[in-house]
Amino acid sequence: MELQDIDASLILQNSRVKLLTRLDRKDPSGWLKDVNGFANTKGGFLYVGVGDKTAKRIGLSKEQTSEEKAFFLHCLKEHMEILPELTIQPIPYRIRDKELYVLKIEVHESSSKPLLLHYGGFSSVFLRRDGYTSLANQEELKRMFLMSQQKSFDQVVTDKEYREEDFTEYFQFCEENSQKKPTFKELASLPFFDDKKNLYEGSYLFSNRCKDQNTKVVCSVYSGKTKGEDAFISSQTFQGSLIQDYRFIMDFIQPRDLEKIIKKETSHIVIKSYPIRSVFEGVINALAHRNYFMENTQISIDLFVNRLVISSPGDLFMVGEMKYTHDFTSFISRRRNELICSCFILAGAMEAKGTGLEKIAQDYQNADLSHKPYLFSKDGQFSLVLPDLNYEEGVDFLEDELVLLSKIENPSRFDNRVLAYCLNTSKSIADIAKHCEVSPSSFFRSIIRNLASQDFLLMNKQGNRTLYTTNLSLVHIR
Repeated sequence: MELQDIDASLILQNSRVKLLTRLDRKDPSGWLKDVNGFANTKGGFLYVGVGDKTAKRIGLSKEQTSEEKAFFLHCLKEHMEILPELTIQPIPYRIRDKELYVLKIEVHESSSKPLLLHYGGFSSVFLRRDGYTSLANQEELKRMFLMSQQKSFDQVVTDKEYREEDFTEYFQFCEENSQKKPTFKELASLPFFDDKKNLYEGSYLFSNRCKDQNTKVVCSVYSGKTKGEDAFISSQTFQGSLIQDYRFIMDFIQPRDLEKIIKKETSHIVIKSYPIRSVFEGVINALAHRNYFMENTQISIDLFVNRLVISSPGDLFMVGEMKYTHDFTSFISRRRNELICSCFILAGAMEAKGTGLEKIAQDYQNADLSHKPYLFSKDGQFSLVLPDLNYEEGVDFLEDELVLLSKIENPSRFDNRVLAYCLNTSKSIADIAKHCEVSPSSFFRSIIRNLASQDFLLMNKQGNRTLYTTNLSLVHIR
């Protein structure tokens, strides 16, 4: 069986593809050079769990897949000071009754070339040419350095002079999160201002007097699950400094963050709809990684009956459009706005390494799949979705995000909708029919029986009721 059987997009003759049986642990320099070469040219793909010459699938167990991924990220952090942007995806397939995986790693082209690889006491730059990885020559290095001199939005100098009294709100924010006010020396080292004490665009966004037109925030509440006109309740708009934006958003969300109390014999447990830490991390990430070059845009905070959606202008930096994913561990932090991020780090609101997504994943680690947070990037913005932990049904996933590991015989137009609705939750035929906006007729029941007979739906009894749950060994989410 060939790798192309499970990844139709693969072109084996493509010079941007590298096939590996396993990641070499004794001498990882070979595949590290390939990663560095991909990042310094047009990007590329590593497939782990494949015969490197035959393209036959060898496959990895679930545990081996996790080990390969962890080792890959560990080596990159150890040998590359600036990390490339990655998308890591385990591709499942079945042989007989055994589930195996091929680990697909996409290395995106870097916008901060050249990226250096530190190995064996040397620092080198590699390029990918015609299917081979080799050292960059002096002329190529010079060209990459010249092309990387373009400054980001937040590092452009303004004509506004730094005055301490203009940053009282930022200093208060610092004291709340790091228990101390930044010193003049700490600000100068960011740098918060240049040698003439002129502010940069990024530091100006933290000023009490900030009037930048691209700091608009719109917070909205809906009574349903979509943005239909009949579901709209209210909307509030604000525009100010990043600290003022932050406080406006938190003041909007917190009164609507409801609690559920579960009583125990000797105590009780309080479950908030949205963990405070996750909301904080999501809001700070939206402010820090927003694309401030995009005019007439806004950060959108949308509260639906089953989820909170935090959307910020600009695709995920160095990733572009991305399908829905629950896997936050596949992201390595890359900063669109280095100075803005540094200001938040100094304030204790961000960590020097990481995106804050790991903390969100921890908050939801005990949640079922329909209550797991997820991330996506499309239509010129990136969005974080936090499901309401107190909304029993959780979040329905888009039907076109399902991956079926085998073909449905005698398919119907309802199949994907049914499988998406029953993901990780048990539903009766009456529930499913209502969700599909049809009656539980004999015809509709035959559709459910057809899915169950092929094991796409699993049946279980609860008293006199027959309930159906999507079989996660045959149905995956992209």
